[in-house]
Amino acid sequence: LLAERQDVSMLGALSVAIQNSPTVGDALECTSRYLFIHARGLSVQMVPDPRGVAGVVGIRYGQTGMEEVFPQGLDVGLGFLHRTTRYLLDGPYGLRGVELPYRPSAPLARYEEFFGVRVSMERPDAVLRVPTSLLAQPIVAANQAARRLALEHLQGQAKDAGHEVTNRVRSALE
Repeated sequence: LLAERQDVSMLGALSVAIQNSPTVGDALECTSRYLFIHARGLSVQMVPDPRGVAGVVGIRYGQTGMEEVFPQGLDVGLGFLHRTTRYLLDGPYGLRGVELPYRPSAPLARYEEFFGVRVSMERPDAVLRVPTSLLAQPIVAANQAARRLALEHLQGQAKDAGHEVTNRVRSALE
């Protein structure tokens, strides 16, 4: 339910960079690089298709540095990625399947209704399975000037976050 109500604008400057990326692949790479600024410990990365199907790749959503992964957080994250991709392309994008690393407490039919594809449970990772061609799909409304400004802002935030982590490590070692 929460994923149905969130939109890409909640990511601030990262949202501007994503929406103004030239392709879906560029938007995913940007998300992968800068998501930690918005939410430390979360990651988005391209992975080989967990099912090994030719022409299909995975978009893995997860948490880094945390032993326990909360199903609700994975549900919201995967749902957000799905809705954002639909938004960027103004409609379906060829989703092939969804993989969940747990057995959801809600009925599986609800997940399949939301994603519009088969959802598999108790898999190794939380993954959206998409056609490889999706990565080259252009984002038609992209504005390169807006993207450049957003990326400059994100790079500054990333640098500040890096200094913050370095200072915390130094303090812990002293």
